Parts: sequence; structure tokens; C-alpha cells
Amino acid sequence: MPKFLPLIILAVAALGVGIFLLVRAAERRRREAWAQAAGSLGFAFAPEAPAFLAELAGFKVFSRGHSQKVRNLASGDTWEGKVSLADFRYVTGGGKNRATHDQTVCVLRLPGLALPHFHLRREVPVLDAIGEMLGGQDLDFPEDAAFSRTFVLQGEEPDAVRALFDPVVRERLRGFADPRLHAEGRGDTVVVHRGRPIRPEQARELLEATAAIAALLRERATVR
Repeated sequence: MPKFLPLIILAVAALGVGIFLLVRAAERRRREAWAQAAGSLGFAFAPEAPAFLAELAGFKVFSRGHSQKVRNLASGDTWEGKVSLADFRYVTGGGKNRATHDQTVCVLRLPGLALPHFHLRREVPVLDAIGEMLGGQDLDFPEDAAFSRTFVLQGEEPDAVRALFDPVVRERLRGFADPRLHAEGRGDTVVVHRGRPIRPEQARELLEATAAIAALLRERATVR
């Protein structure tokens, strides 16, 4: 055995323990910050939420990858409806190709809302052009080239989704300044996220963006 091998092994082990402790400390600080943010909103807080995903199984955002986990759940009632904000984590691949993905989601349920299933995000020109050539769905509007260039819109019922995204909705959505917003709707629920975690102090901002999108769609997809 080389003379310095035990020292190298100890150094690597110490580094691993140090990284683990740093990660745990960061998670603790984030949990505490989310608990404080939930309190400022008048919401309940739960550090773990194992039953959360079962209620949202039909959504694209929650069907990705494996080893899914929900943490830092802030939930409550507002005049719009029932709201939940949470950190969502999932894993893709395995072994050397394993990758962990984190994002903060806002889920808003509105009584009486009846949305066709849709997913909306900003277009990534080159990547989405290649995706469309390979058969990826993008519901375009020939009469609204600006919207079609700006967004990728997908849905299980194309005619119903196109009807939902009428000229007023399309015009209002083009005014959303945050290019990272993803919106998904199904039934009485709207889910919005930015594709990454947000700071707990940004919770109200994400909630307001979700409420604005839901309000925009409510008059067009409400059970009479």
C-alpha cells in the first residue's frame, strides 16, 4: 500500500462529510425561510408532503423523471381558491448520467374551473424548431404569428385549447415579462413554475403570477 494512500482516503472522506454537512445546513436554512414565508402569507407549512403528488398525477410537470419528492409546502386559502407553493425535485437517468432537477411550483385550484389540459412556455427557437421537425407538438395560430413565435402551446385536445387561448388571452399573455414562466392547466387547477427554485421571499410574486393567469382563463373555462 502506498505510504500516503490512507491519508488520501481520509481526506476524500472528510471532503464528502463536509459537503454533506454544507448541503444539510443549506436545506435547513431554506426550510426555515420557507416556514417564515408561509407565515407571512398566512399559510400552513409542512417540511415534507408525501401525499401532494398523488393529487396531481395528470400533470406533465409532475410526471417527469423518478425519485420525485416535495418539500417546503406552504398551503392555504385565498379569495382566488386553494393555493400550494412547494419545492419539487425529480431525478433523471442513473449512475454517471444521473441528474437532479429542482423547481418551485405554485398550484392554484379554482372551484368551477374546467380547463382542457394544456402546457404553455416560452419558445426556444432552435431547439423547438428541431423538436417540431421530430414530431413535437406546438399549437400555432396562423392569424397570430407573434404569439406562435413567442410560445410553445401543447394540449391533449387541440381544438379546445385553441378555443381557450382566444385573442384576448393571447394578447395578455404576451405581456408577461418573465420569460421563464411555465403554465399548465387541467380541470380546476393551474400550475405555474419558472423551471428552477425561487427564493422564499419571491413566493408572493409567483403566487400573483399564477393568480393572474388563472383569472385570465376563468371566464373562458368555467362550468355554468
